[in-house]
Amino acid sequence: MGLPPGEYDDGEGHRRYFDGNSYFGNKVRGPDGSWVDGPPPKTVGPGWNARQVYSLGGPPLGAEQPKPTTPDYSSSVSPSVSSALTTMGAIAFLCAIVVLIVSQFVEANRWAMLVAWIVLTVATPVVWLFRGRRGGRLTIVLAALWLVNGCGAMWGFSLAKEDPPPPEPDAVALAREAVADEVTGFGSTLCYYLEENAARRLRARYDATTCRNALKQAREEADDAERIRRSLAVTPVSVEEDVSTPQDDRKIRVKLGKNPLELRWLAFTVRYVDSRDRWEKVQIDGAG
Repeated sequence: MGLPPGEYDDGEGHRRYFDGNSYFGNKVRGPDGSWVDGPPPKTVGPGWNARQVYSLGGPPLGAEQPKPTTPDYSSSVSPSVSSALTTMGAIAFLCAIVVLIVSQFVEANRWAMLVAWIVLTVATPVVWLFRGRRGGRLTIVLAALWLVNGCGAMWGFSLAKEDPPPPEPDAVALAREAVADEVTGFGSTLCYYLEENAARRLRARYDATTCRNALKQAREEADDAERIRRSLAVTPVSVEEDVSTPQDDRKIRVKLGKNPLELRWLAFTVRYVDSRDRWEKVQIDGAG
């Protein structure tokens, strides 16, 4: 019959329990609210338009418990309202896409828009002064462009994120790495920048006639590059920014402790490498 289980008026003055298929036996609701035996029902169940009768008592013993029903809220929304909500959602999505595209454009072209705003700041009053009413429409167009470029430049600069400056270089670690590179053979410019006294000490230590031969012998005999990287005594003297290069290099000068190359001080240039997120030696500037 399509009616949910529950208590219904059978149209004969009795309240009976309908289990979803038929009335449950001969049970009727008594005056005291309990279920009692009554006359057999004359129909299988209530009519299609019957309404449930709610009472404090539950269904008869053995009858199926009525299942709670969840109201269907979707049916209460009219098609026009649903269509309006869909349209508003689509408009909001399109607006978000437009804002994203415009924000990326003004961020990428903020400097150009700033220059255009400055030019229009001068050009707009000049046109207005020289052409008067004849240039009214042109003046309005220039004023609108001035406003658009000004707002766009301000928006673009507010969105732009400047890259954070690199951390300061670790002069001790970089000096140890530079000496270890020369000992292991990865360096190749030490002899060009080595002072005469330092070159004399290096040749005497390895009993060599040239700096290159002494450096080659030092590389063959030295097996403590890792110890140099870990524990070579280094005293930073200065770390200065090299303004002569666009890469924002740093010039470092340090004093060195005992090492296989008989170096007492070392000067070198380092550069920050974004792809590896670290400072690396560019060249040796001097040693002694």
